[in-house]
Amino acid sequence: MSKSLGNTVSPDDVINEFGADSLRLYEMFKGPVNQSLPWNPNGPKGAKKFLDKFFRLYSDELFKVKWTDKGNNDLDYIYNFTVKKVTEDYEELHYNTGIAQIMICVNEFYKAEKLPKSMLLGLAQLIAPICPHIAEECNELLGNKGLIDWIKWPSADKSKLTGQPITYAIQVNGKLRGTIDFKKDANDEELEDLKKQALNLDSVKPYLEGKTVVKVIAVKNKIISIVIR
Repeated sequence: MSKSLGNTVSPDDVINEFGADSLRLYEMFKGPVNQSLPWNPNGPKGAKKFLDKFFRLYSDELFKVKWTDKGNNDLDYIYNFTVKKVTEDYEELHYNTGIAQIMICVNEFYKAEKLPKSMLLGLAQLIAPICPHIAEECNELLGNKGLIDWIKWPSADKSKLTGQPITYAIQVNGKLRGTIDFKKDANDEELEDLKKQALNLDSVKPYLEGKTVVKVIAVKNKIISIVIR
């Protein structure tokens, strides 16, 4: 893009159509912050779609009836692993992989029979640095007073991480380009999420630039193989 060529994208236009949080999420999710990547006009639309899904956990009666002040053992691992990974990713400016993990966690929340309010608050806090407006709305819907920024950042309970994840090797055309820790014996839907995360891995992105991804193969508990041409 170039101002002299007149082919730039106006952030005001994107914000007016999809909202500021959608623009911020797309910018942080599309790749490492130190790389120049092409603009995808469908990107903000996809980001808005995810944020709508995220927000329904807090606004839709279908999920609000599942809220509980107690815990949920089924969510202990994924929630605490997400807190740990997102915190570490943000500290290293790896926003894209942190966001990918939030997306995986949201999918697990959708399947849960009970949704602890403490975990919903923590999830809102994790997305707040990227999407502050929706995070504040979610915090308010949970019945909390004051800004979400005033609440102490969540910390992972290490005792809930005793089930160690499997380390997946990420290959591009047969060559190792990175690794990802992911839950053991993931189901097909979870493996689809893992494929997306692999494609957004900082060490993988450079090898995909200018290439066409032919297919992504997941071998449970072993590797993610990305085939490009």
